Amino acid sequence: METQEILEQPINPYMFRQPVADELQVVEPARNKEISETMVVLGNVSVDSPLSIYERVNQVPYTLKYFGIDKLDNLVDISDKTSKIENFVWNKIHQQDMLDSTDSYDEIMNDLIGVVGMPENTNPYTKINKLTDFIATMEGNQQERQDIITKEWQKIERKQRSVLRTQKNIQDEKKRFEKRQQEIKERSQIQRQELNETKKLKQNLESLTQQINQQKEVNKKKSIQLNQNLKIKEKQINQKNIKLQKNIELIKTRQQQIKDKEIKLKDLRLTLLKQLNI
Repeated sequence: METQEILEQPINPYMFRQPVADELQVVEPARNKEISETMVVLGNVSVDSPLSIYERVNQVPYTLKYFGIDKLDNLVDISDKTSKIENFVWNKIHQQDMLDSTDSYDEIMNDLIGVVGMPENTNPYTKINKLTDFIATMEGNQQERQDIITKEWQKIERKQRSVLRTQKNIQDEKKRFEKRQQEIKERSQIQRQELNETKKLKQNLESLTQQINQQKEVNKKKSIQLNQNLKIKEKQINQKNIKLQKNIELIKTRQQQIKDKEIKLKDLRLTLLKQLNI
């Protein structure tokens, strides 16, 4: 077998391999960006390669082949435009997750020409010019849309910053509110403690008042009893005083009687003495 550098690639699950002769080796292109310089080799003749390496393998962009232009003929302006077209198509292939193939290019380019609206017999250079103008317009519109999106994002970011500030203010206010709530809770607890102490003091005061009232009642009863006893004693004393006064009167009467008797006796003695002397 002839020595040829063939880079193996993963088999694409969306394509079927066809049986080929022993001297024909086919390596199918990968579907993603990571594509190497893989091509179909038959002897020393190279045919269509994956779009990503077509120009490196065939020395000309695939766009020229699509429009039927054999070579650039040192037309730099066309080279720049073909590069813009291929970059645009390649981006579309990636965006739509299409195969890395010239068929994908053909599909996108056919749709693009249909959108631009060019007849089939239009000059290839005219097609390229119109396509590059259309792509530039799309990219300009895309840039405008990107600018609008950027401005909207800036508005959103400003709103987000405002929301963050508001959230921070809310959080700060929440912390202050929680702090005030904690202070109120502590004050309420202190007030409850003071209220409990006041209740206890009130209960103690009521108990003392009740005891005092009870003692007053006892004292009142004692006072009444003492007054009653005192009255009784006074009455007894008065009665005794009356008796005593009567006894004194009686004694005075008796004393007077005694005096009277003494006088009588004296008179009688005198009388007797007189009689004896006679």
